[in-house]
Amino acid sequence: MPAAADEGCDITSSPSSCVEASEGSIDVGVTERQASEPGSALPAISRQKSVDEMAAAFCGDATATSVAGPGWPQVIVELCGFTGARVATAPTPAQIRRAFRELPLYRGEIRTDPETLTLVNLETYFWCGDATGRGCAAIGEGERTVTLLGQRVRIRPRIVGYAWSFGDGTGQEVTGGRAAHTYRRALLATVTLTLTWTADYALGGGAFQPIGDTTTTTSPPRLLPVREAQAVIVR
Repeated sequence: MPAAADEGCDITSSPSSCVEASEGSIDVGVTERQASEPGSALPAISRQKSVDEMAAAFCGDATATSVAGPGWPQVIVELCGFTGARVATAPTPAQIRRAFRELPLYRGEIRTDPETLTLVNLETYFWCGDATGRGCAAIGEGERTVTLLGQRVRIRPRIVGYAWSFGDGTGQEVTGGRAAHTYRRALLATVTLTLTWTADYALGGGAFQPIGDTTTTTSPPRLLPVREAQAVIVR
């Protein structure tokens, strides 16, 4: 393994800057001064010290430090005999964003008024929700918990955009769950809704912060007949 002395490590250095292996030996640069010339130094010399010898030199320093804190390699914990203390490695923002994009987020469900069919030149209303009257935000924005690198990550997704496709070549993007549209010709419209999601996240019991990313889901299509109004003569 590379000599620790090449990285400026000596016997007075902290464990985190010295220990990178739990077997073999470590080269340590030792600087000695001539007694007859105080303040002057001989060139640094290198000698072999076993891991056990190094551990005896710096594990006392580790004892006085929070071993379970971030940045401590697990090899130091094991080398110094800190049984039961594991190094907590925080997931990266990229790992958290990927976990957010992989969540099984709610796709949305389309409701209309009129419900079963609509008419040409009649304003038709659309909204995102279920048959009980709950909106998509109420259905899909519950907190989720995932485990990354052994740590609990809490994710609170929220909808920030609704993109409607009305099935006649037109669409509408809104920030709320409702839209209105008037069809100008008869057809069987295939209506879809794409939801844009973002989220806040927190590590364990920490404070929530923006995740800095978005993802989308698309609803199952809703088939909506659009018909011409027929004049009826009553005699």
